[in-house]
Amino acid sequence: MFCPCYNEEPPGSGNNMAKKHKMVKTLVQLSSDKLLERVVPPKNWAEVGNEFSLEVFCQNEILVQVQKFWLGQVPSTLAVKMLRDAMARYDNQQGIQRLVIIYLCLIDNLRSPSLATPLYLYKWTEGRTMLLERLLESDVLHYCRELSLDMYNFYHRPDVVQSWTYDMEPEFDLERVRLGSREEALVEDLLSRGSHLVVIKLHTVCTDQMLEIVSQTCLCLAGLDVSFSRNVTDSGIEMLCRHSESLPRTLKRIQLDGTSITSKGVLLLLENFNNLVNIESSLMEKFLFSMQEFYSHSTIFDAAMAKEKRSSYKLKSLSLCIRKFSDTRPSITELVSLLFPYLEEMQIHHVHPKEVETLMFLKNLHHLQSLTIGGVSLNYIRPGLESMGRNLRTFRYLCYGGHGGKIDISLISDNCVHLESLAISGNCLISDQDFGSQRNALFPQLTDLHINTHAFIPFTIWSRILQSCLALAQLEMTNCE
Repeated sequence: MFCPCYNEEPPGSGNNMAKKHKMVKTLVQLSSDKLLERVVPPKNWAEVGNEFSLEVFCQNEILVQVQKFWLGQVPSTLAVKMLRDAMARYDNQQGIQRLVIIYLCLIDNLRSPSLATPLYLYKWTEGRTMLLERLLESDVLHYCRELSLDMYNFYHRPDVVQSWTYDMEPEFDLERVRLGSREEALVEDLLSRGSHLVVIKLHTVCTDQMLEIVSQTCLCLAGLDVSFSRNVTDSGIEMLCRHSESLPRTLKRIQLDGTSITSKGVLLLLENFNNLVNIESSLMEKFLFSMQEFYSHSTIFDAAMAKEKRSSYKLKSLSLCIRKFSDTRPSITELVSLLFPYLEEMQIHHVHPKEVETLMFLKNLHHLQSLTIGGVSLNYIRPGLESMGRNLRTFRYLCYGGHGGKIDISLISDNCVHLESLAISGNCLISDQDFGSQRNALFPQLTDLHINTHAFIPFTIWSRILQSCLALAQLEMTNCE
């Protein structure tokens, strides 16, 4: 007798023939699969991007209401499961029409702390409008804590020619990513009802006006992602700082890559949001250069006094490229340790060749637990590793040049004894004679190891690692001797 909830894999050979792997689907999963198959989108939605007349709109609305009626008694747990499964199956060019009608039918039944819109709605204006209107009609935002409007991740105005040239007129570029007035009003209305939201993700289409609404409405916001929103400027950051009394206490993370803010906006955020631990933006380098210019007009004593007074901030994560050289002091690396002494995670993707010697100031970051750095010889970060290496739990290092591209893993093992994750990429590995000896404990807490080198990994290195690092759970190495 056939049972739909029982699946049995075909028997294999050898020992596998004696074992049968049984997979039993849950009742929730079975119900989700069957109900999703019954949902049928209107035929008029066959081509994404259609604009509907009143007659077509009414016909579509009737079909939605009919399917909503028979899904109306679906319990919340099943509704959440159905939507999750539908997003995984149908969020693509071929399935977006079916996904939209499933979304519209299930919204009233959702009681989920996180909500994300379909990604492939980015070029279907009518579909996005219907979804926004349905979200506003329901009470789903009352239960939602994390809202991701992913349907705007790749948005651009269909009536504006898209160009990737770098000399595009600024006004034209801003208009290309601006919503139509009706849809923009719907998004603003949606944000104005987000009093319970803790995390908001709104790429590309966010504006200064929307930031002002967020500052007045979202009183417990901890994370804000407005990446690639060219219409977000320093004025929006000023509104965010000025119109809210609770955000300075709650906001911890903000992502601003691709916006139109300047170093002034970064400074406003740091000065007004005392609990901010992460600002993800390529502007951090420009901000540090502007602060370097400021400090260059002060004496060393003035800088030290400023540090004592509250010119340091609580950032715990920083991603940085040092592309420019400046003989002004303090150096960028020294300035990082001065302004952000509480950093726990740092990524340095590139260092100007004339700035590598300033990496010695990494030794002042005593709270650092994760360091990613590339393009510099290990000798330049030796002072830092000798000072704060014992605090590191994660170290990722990439270098294919300098000193023949040789990476001395002994330097890492001697100074970073508490590493849990280590990734090394370069030309070749070398070590001293004491590497892995009983006198020196070799990464006793290491669980993840990734080594990628052009040359064969020496036998003395990989064999001693495997002998000593008994906690390893994940290992990836290129060819070994």
